[in-house]
Formats: sequence, C-alpha cells, structure tokens
Amino acid sequence: MEMGDAAKAEHERIAEFALGLNLAQVVFVGHQFSFIKASHAALWFEKTDEVKAWFKKQNMAHSYILIKGSRKNELEKIIQD
Repeated sequence: MEMGDAAKAEHERIAEFALGLNLAQVVFVGHQFSFIKASHAALWFEKTDEVKAWFKKQNMAHSYILIKGSRKNELEKIIQD
C-alpha cells in the first residue's frame, strides 16, 4: 500500500474532505473507500471498470470533473474508450 499503516485513516480523511466540499456528486473508487457504500452522500465503486460504465451513462455537459487517485486504480481508463 502506498500509505502503509495510515491508509485507513488517510482514506477516511480524504472522504471527509471531499464530502465537505458541497459538490453535486462525489465518487470514490477502490476497496479502501468501501466504508462509503453505507453513505447516501456519495457513490462507491470497487473497480475502475465499474465506475467507467457508470461514467459513460452520465450527462457531463457543462461539468467540471476532477479525477484523482492511486496509480493502482488506473483511473485514466475512466475517460478512455
């Protein structure tokens, strides 16, 4: 793991920060964010392919999108065909 022993706490901090930004939609990817699945404030996907399928169904016109994550999840695949 990139964050070692601090991974759980750091992912919780990242989620708290992102959710506090008052964005229209927040999406988390990867097993480290699995605690999000119990929340109604965000979406959570285990794998990049799952979020890619969701992403393709969304109307992103006039939207700003920030994709940030671990290299392990290969999030650039979300916008690739």
